[in-house]
Amino acid sequence: MKKPLSIILTLSLALLPMPTYAQQNECGTGPSVPFASETITVSTTAIGFTLATYAPTGGPVTANQALVFVNTNNLRARFDGVAPTTSVGAIMAAGQFFLVCSLSLNRTQFIRDDASDVEVFVVYSGPSN
Repeated sequence: MKKPLSIILTLSLALLPMPTYAQQNECGTGPSVPFASETITVSTTAIGFTLATYAPTGGPVTANQALVFVNTNNLRARFDGVAPTTSVGAIMAAGQFFLVCSLSLNRTQFIRDDASDVEVFVVYSGPSN
C-alpha cells in the first residue's frame, strides 16, 4: 500500500508547474551580450575605462559589466572612485582577469605596479535587446 502512494505522490510532484527564472549575468543585471572592447595602456597616471566606449552617446546600449584581462605586467586597481597608487589598490597580476559591474564602471581606475606599462583588454557587455 505504501509503494503505490509514494508513486502517486512522486507523479503528482512531477506534474506541478516549475518556476522559471530570468537568466542573469554575473553582475545580476539580466542577460548581457558583448558589444564593444578596448585596449588600455596603464602607466604611471591612474586611468579608467573610456566612457565613449562603454556608454556611447546615442548608442544602442550602455555596458552593465566589463570583463578585464590583464595582458602584461602587474597593476593596481581601485573601484571606489579614488585613484590607486603604486602602494594602494588591489594588485592584479599579468594573466588574471576580473569582472567589474555597472555601478563601478565609472569609478574603476588602474595604475601600473611595476616598472613597465600594462596592457589591459576590456570587453563590455550590455543588455540583450
